[in-house]
Amino acid sequence: MVSLKHQETPKITPKIANVISGTAVLANGNILKGAVVNIKDESGKSVRSLMTNELGHFTLSNPLPNGLYTIHIDVSEKESLVKQVELSGKIVPPIDFVTQGKESKYMPLLFTIPKLFKRK
Repeated sequence: MVSLKHQETPKITPKIANVISGTAVLANGNILKGAVVNIKDESGKSVRSLMTNELGHFTLSNPLPNGLYTIHIDVSEKESLVKQVELSGKIVPPIDFVTQGKESKYMPLLFTIPKLFKRK
């Protein structure tokens, strides 16, 4: 299994104002695939939820109104990543999130499928 490192994934800056995007990676540099990204407004109300893709990237499909937002990414039972961003009608550069730990509840599990039939 090949594991991509964060440095190998290109950053893509949105071309529309007030669109939040970013990347989530583990402390060891491996990408954080399938993590839930929750964006809350100033009152703490969840306004968008999405997941990181196979490259650890996330991007809103629609812009948000101007204001202060908090981005939450739950990595494990013990760790959440949190950052705030102020939207003011401008292009927002991608926001990087890096965990402190090297494990995540989103790490893929490796398993083997037993052979059900013997070849003759």
